[in-house]
Amino acid sequence: MKAMNKTPALSSAIVSIITVLVFSQVACSGQTQSNFIKYVPPSYYNCTDTTPENLLQAYFGRYNAVPGAEIIFNGQVFVFKNIVITDCSLKYATADYIWVQSIIKCYFLQSGSVRQLRAGQKVDVVGVDAGISKEYTGALVFTGCVFLPAGSVQIPVEGISALTLPSY
Repeated sequence: MKAMNKTPALSSAIVSIITVLVFSQVACSGQTQSNFIKYVPPSYYNCTDTTPENLLQAYFGRYNAVPGAEIIFNGQVFVFKNIVITDCSLKYATADYIWVQSIIKCYFLQSGSVRQLRAGQKVDVVGVDAGISKEYTGALVFTGCVFLPAGSVQIPVEGISALTLPSY
């Protein structure tokens, strides 16, 4: 008989714990969804810090050295820090991509990520360089782009140097 008395108390405690967990997740998810970083691929932490302008200059600045730049940079992970999201970039964005400083077409790692971006917001953009655009002259394409609140994550990890490129 004593064993039967413990079972209702135990099941009542489990139900209470589950209820608290469910309600706390519902309450928190509504407040922090826009700031919540869902997933950053581990390889992105070893990215190279540069600017969109410097990377574009690496492709087109050295007497149009595109073939050499493609060998060096295509497939590499880069981060652009403190990029300001503009009304114009949002206007031309789709569920699949957004333009970063009008020179890099960034395809999102997760389709629909554009909904988390707001005009005036500063972000760090991390993605994989896919080379020059086949449809737009003088532009680059990135895949797997992740937009993080500026400075929220230490990318690249300490000790990785920034990409500095000489211009000719």
